[in-house]
Amino acid sequence: MELFSGLLVKLLPLYLYMLFGYIIGKALNVKKGDIANLLVFLLLPIITFHGAYTTPVSVQTMSLPLFFFVLCTLITILFLWIGKKLWKDNTGNLLSFAAGYGNYGYFALPASIVLFGKEAESLVIIAGVGYTLYTSTVGYFVTALGNFSARTSIWKTLMLPSIYTLILGLIFNIGGWKLTTGSGIDFLQVYTDFMRDMRGTYSALGMMLVGIAIAEVKHFKVDWKFTAVASLAHFVIWPLVMISYIFIDVSFLHFYPVLILKILFLFSLIPVGVNLIAYATQLGVQPEKGAITILVTTVFGMLYIPLMMSLFLAFFNN
Repeated sequence: MELFSGLLVKLLPLYLYMLFGYIIGKALNVKKGDIANLLVFLLLPIITFHGAYTTPVSVQTMSLPLFFFVLCTLITILFLWIGKKLWKDNTGNLLSFAAGYGNYGYFALPASIVLFGKEAESLVIIAGVGYTLYTSTVGYFVTALGNFSARTSIWKTLMLPSIYTLILGLIFNIGGWKLTTGSGIDFLQVYTDFMRDMRGTYSALGMMLVGIAIAEVKHFKVDWKFTAVASLAHFVIWPLVMISYIFIDVSFLHFYPVLILKILFLFSLIPVGVNLIAYATQLGVQPEKGAITILVTTVFGMLYIPLMMSLFLAFFNN
């Protein structure tokens, strides 16, 4: 219980951001579309560049983006098939993205640093590159297909800047380009301070976007079927898949160190990703339904995530 309550307290600020977003959405009439564009076209590309640029290159770390990209894509394909069986409109497209995409940037990134310390930051960011690659390609494309042709969806996907900042960051990283001191200015320190501020802004605005989106809902009505299927993906399918892999790794492969296994398990517990609202808003694919599902899964995660992580960490500590 002590470990559970400790984790719950550490994660509490993330939920407060969501509450603040709801308050300013109601009181100041802040629009989710403006925040969504700021996140998708400015902050996310910056964060993506930083992760690709700063992560140490090794077989283990470089495999993380591929690991998550493939897993997100497979789950998306599975739930696109399920969604098309359950709904005849573009709800199935929204479901497939919701199932494959967890709240990496606004939840898993700050939560990992809180739970595992600063040494987890670079690993989490490079793992998140797989999420970013997925959301900027497969996830966005599948969602766009709910309203647009395949050709238009591909074009809209290619317009996302995160794809290009990811490539640029990897080029700088592999090429060994480093920031140094010049003309009396410590450029590395300037960059470090800048990225610290960007990460904080990104996480805070991302969680606030959930509250803002909820504040814009005129008639609060939960689509329980949609929410239940999305929750099945995130709180049952993802953990089962990840526990299976971790068991195989610990027993036979011995590929990832314990810290990465802990990060993998945390990633399997996170609620539906907030950028679902941003992309659904841009593409006109039922953003209100996405916002309510994110709220429900995030609130459920308040107790579910600390409970599951406390059990998992207790297992590893033994």
